[in-house]
Amino acid sequence: MSNNDVLKPINYFSYFCILTSILVIIIHFVLLSDPAYSIEFKVFVFINIFYYFFVGLGLILKRKWGYYGLMTFIYVLYLAIPVGPYFARRVLKYIERNDIKNMFR
Repeated sequence: MSNNDVLKPINYFSYFCILTSILVIIIHFVLLSDPAYSIEFKVFVFINIFYYFFVGLGLILKRKWGYYGLMTFIYVLYLAIPVGPYFARRVLKYIERNDIKNMFR
């Protein structure tokens, strides 16, 4: 298998992260007029926007910090019971089996 084939799911995830951050920015501006949209929730939304965007960017650029952001996302996914641990385990096995860590610089 070539590197491009092995990294295809990782690239799809990186595009998903960037697209998600863009969509959340749009939703943020739509919700600005809502009085129930509190400052605490705005801070939470912005932290998530930056996290998703920079993880996606790091994965596209094949940087180590993008890889570590992906691993953080996977380990947090273990908390999403009942299906999170199943997907996290499958992704971790895929990463270990294909030695994905060594493809990032």
